[in-house]
Amino acid sequence: MDDSLQSDIIQFNPTDRSSIASDNTVVNNTHEMRTSSQNSYESIQAAHQSNGSPAISPSVGDIFESLTNQIRDTFHMVTQENAANLSMMEDRFQNQIAHLKIHLEEHSVLEEFNKQKIQSDQIQSEKSEIIVPEAEIIKTHAVQEPKPLQNTTCIPSNSETSSYQNYNNSQNTRGIQSHPSYYAGVTQKHKVNMKPQPYDGTDDIEEYLSQFQILAEVNGWDYNTMSLCLASSLKGGARAILNELNEFKRRDFDSLVDALHNRFGSVHRSEIFRAQIQTRVRKDNEFLSALSQDIKKMTRCAYPGAPSSVTDILALDQFIDALHDPEMRLRIREARPKNINEAEILAIRFDTFNQADRIKYHSLTNAVAGMSVESKNKCFRCGEKGHVRKACPYRE
Repeated sequence: MDDSLQSDIIQFNPTDRSSIASDNTVVNNTHEMRTSSQNSYESIQAAHQSNGSPAISPSVGDIFESLTNQIRDTFHMVTQENAANLSMMEDRFQNQIAHLKIHLEEHSVLEEFNKQKIQSDQIQSEKSEIIVPEAEIIKTHAVQEPKPLQNTTCIPSNSETSSYQNYNNSQNTRGIQSHPSYYAGVTQKHKVNMKPQPYDGTDDIEEYLSQFQILAEVNGWDYNTMSLCLASSLKGGARAILNELNEFKRRDFDSLVDALHNRFGSVHRSEIFRAQIQTRVRKDNEFLSALSQDIKKMTRCAYPGAPSSVTDILALDQFIDALHDPEMRLRIREARPKNINEAEILAIRFDTFNQADRIKYHSLTNAVAGMSVESKNKCFRCGEKGHVRKACPYRE
């Protein structure tokens, strides 16, 4: 019986070790457990026989359960070790991926920087190719420029070849804007020589200087040329300013502009404009657009420091008061315009309708008057009405 149990224990050793675990550690541990179980069984049998006790005959189920528990514990231990190794490998793989992403980002940043640098170099190269030497520009200008018209320019002869670059780098010209792209296509190939209008002090100095600055840009004048042209354009009361300035300020553009502002600027004449705007009414046969423009100008000069919202309201009220037709004033106020431009449109519309009605009325009046006169004519030959004796159809 004991020999059969022992043979059963020995035969219980799995012959197919790959079915339990493929790992060599599992196979070795299983073999060791089988050997230790066999040794334990033999030692227990020897102890019982030495004491005179009968031999132990354990059941096959107990032996199978013991071996199964030992195999399960060994398998779990090996599985945990493999899981730990897999976790370490996964962490190492994630670290490598993170380092690879960092290298890719650095590479993309470096590539973008190189691309921008290449574009910047190309732009600088194109700009250097576009720039033409000043001597070549002057030579081309001297060949292609037509002769100026007689008595249409006040540009000195020594400024014919002056470039816009010298004008742009000169002293401050009180906000005159510089447009190199405009001058590149106008002043070199299509330069226009125009004479400024004279100024006697009656017009608005701000409007005149704005037009003068535009004319200077079109003609391509430098700072000295602008000074001489402005001084030569003054006449009447404005020309008297030249006697109040010394030789240097007479030829300095900023000094001339300051003197004109002090004498004819709206800041120093606001009271005069306020008095004029109070007495301004529409003249006979005056266009409503001209009246509106004049009131806008006078309001702006009468209140130079006021915001646009205030000047718009003042100009609107003064425009309505300047209309001599009471019915027109009433109709415009009932329409409640927001500004002087809307009031001007309403006034023009109302005035147009009135003119059409007047023309129609006069036409009908003339027609009726002609009919009454014709009916009073009586022929002295035939006695019929409607014609005279000279035009009688019964005349022999």
